[in-house]
Amino acid sequence: MPTWPYNDEHISDRSAIERCRTSRNGLFQAYIDAIPEMGAILSECAEVGWKATTKSCCACLMEGLGGTPEDIGRNIALAARIDDAQSFEGGDEHYLLLPCGNLSKRVLKWTYGDNFGLQLKVFEHDPELMNHHVISSGNPDPVKYLRRWIILNNIGPPVTRLEGILPPDFLRNERLPRLAISQRELPPENPTHQEIVKGFREIGFIEVSEYSYYRKDDNILLGDAAPRNIRFENGPLVPFDAVAEHPEGTAMEWCMDRFEHLV
Repeated sequence: MPTWPYNDEHISDRSAIERCRTSRNGLFQAYIDAIPEMGAILSECAEVGWKATTKSCCACLMEGLGGTPEDIGRNIALAARIDDAQSFEGGDEHYLLLPCGNLSKRVLKWTYGDNFGLQLKVFEHDPELMNHHVISSGNPDPVKYLRRWIILNNIGPPVTRLEGILPPDFLRNERLPRLAISQRELPPENPTHQEIVKGFREIGFIEVSEYSYYRKDDNILLGDAAPRNIRFENGPLVPFDAVAEHPEGTAMEWCMDRFEHLV
């Protein structure tokens, strides 16, 4: 019986890294494509037990992925493992289950049942007069949450893997399904702000607001990129817990103007 989460990496070969990136991002995209159908299933299963709800959602996903009954069982096992967890550490966006013993070197994270992580709001005029033009707030959109990890996997090493979907935690009066990811353990040291600014500049990002970075070439805005959410691993910068988006409209215009002013 395999351990959970699966212990993998470090991947050193460049072609293997790209295969890993493609595979992981492909699964995130498959979930994005299946979100409308999953929403219909969840709305119809409000009075059905969590196992039936999870199995229906997984079946919907696996049909498009060419999966097997074992894949469906894996999601159900994930739900049981999380629901049986006796201890966890909570972050701003996720419950965390830290690696235990030598069986796994991955941190398991799953969203709260009232939001899908965070989203970014851009203010042309700093609302607090503290260079906080980019503010993180609760995100109701699961697609935006899933796209976030694709963006981050493309910026740095593909450390984030989608693990599955969980039913709402009705015992906590939560009504949204929960999405679970895992990330391998990274070096524990927080880099300095100056090291982060330099590391981002090397890959085309400019700090447009405190702890927020923008790259004009592909219109990527990173928020909440404070030292606690960034690591350097054998050289490369890893924004493992930043909030990533492609801004639109006036937010994109502001980011582009700010970038040009600061570059």
